[in-house]
Amino acid sequence: MVNASKQIEAPDLKKFSLGEFAPGMVIAASSELKQEALAAYKKSSGEIQKFLGQNPNFMTSIVPVRVSLFAPGTIKRVARNSKIFGRGPAIAERGALVDSVGEELSRHSQDVIVEKGGLFFVKTGKPRRISIFAKDSVFSGRIAIEIDPTDTPCGVATQKPGRGRLYSHEEPDGLVVVATSASLAEAASYALLELVKDENTLSRALDMARKTRGIKGVLILKDDKMAVMGKIKIISI
Repeated sequence: MVNASKQIEAPDLKKFSLGEFAPGMVIAASSELKQEALAAYKKSSGEIQKFLGQNPNFMTSIVPVRVSLFAPGTIKRVARNSKIFGRGPAIAERGALVDSVGEELSRHSQDVIVEKGGLFFVKTGKPRRISIFAKDSVFSGRIAIEIDPTDTPCGVATQKPGRGRLYSHEEPDGLVVVATSASLAEAASYALLELVKDENTLSRALDMARKTRGIKGVLILKDDKMAVMGKIKIISI
């Protein structure tokens, strides 16, 4: 029995997981492409583990890390997307794994959704909705973003207080980033969460997102307020 994501509905697709190999990852595609997904996940995660064996401080660095042109593709993706926001590689790692599985499965299925911990890779031939849950916001569970097929493949990061961090009462109740990849969306979401403290910093955060190549749209929720930037469609559910 697959513990399917509560955020996205895709009754027309076959849902499956990779079990203990990728805890928390849920995949939906036109057919059960478990072997292809597992091979892609093992390849990208193996690249990371091998690189960490030679560079043990890579993922613990809090500043960008320069890597060789000959570094594995997953490592270069993580380093590139975290560098955009002046942060260490860890803020883009999970998204890179989601991307690697999604990109491989896209070779076999027109519709592919890969989700892990609020991060999504989406490639679809029809509109897809991702429900938004945000701690104390009045919008929590009442709205969704709709992904247009013409904007895919894309990555989506949904953040809520305390996910992987200590919760601060000053940060938003929820945040969504839609970008060209899940890795970029993840990195942007962490950078934006750190930046947003009040209405003044909210404007700065949206301006930063607007100027960042590859970010398609941003949604930030706080109490009864909503801030939106870019191409992002919000619907009631």
